[in-house]
Amino acid sequence: MKIHAILFVAFACAAASCSVDCSCSGAPDVRPPVMGWSSWNAFMVDISDTTIMEQADLLLSSGLFDAGYDHVNVDDGFFGFRGADGRMNCHPDRFPGGMKAVADHIHSLGMKAGIYSDADARDGRFQFN
Repeated sequence: MKIHAILFVAFACAAASCSVDCSCSGAPDVRPPVMGWSSWNAFMVDISDTTIMEQADLLLSSGLFDAGYDHVNVDDGFFGFRGADGRMNCHPDRFPGGMKAVADHIHSLGMKAGIYSDADARDGRFQFN
């Protein structure tokens, strides 16, 4: 028991004499996680090229881009049909300029563009389409 008391006092004295630098100088660069906006949460499949580009503009004008929200994800609803080659094509009425125009706009704002995909047997179309 006496040895435990001596060790405890020695440890307490050593701990009390330590100085801890609580400043942030020399701290490692800590980056936030990937943050962005996805069309699904607000619009589900009711999207268009205009909707997506307006939302990207809002990320910038609202200050969210400066806070780290730099990804714009186009979720389900862009799909129109599969071409003869089997590739997915965007909806011709909702995305008349194609996805390249949308991605070019997002990139022009300094953001990254993403797109939803699925290996669904229904050609990637959501049940509400």
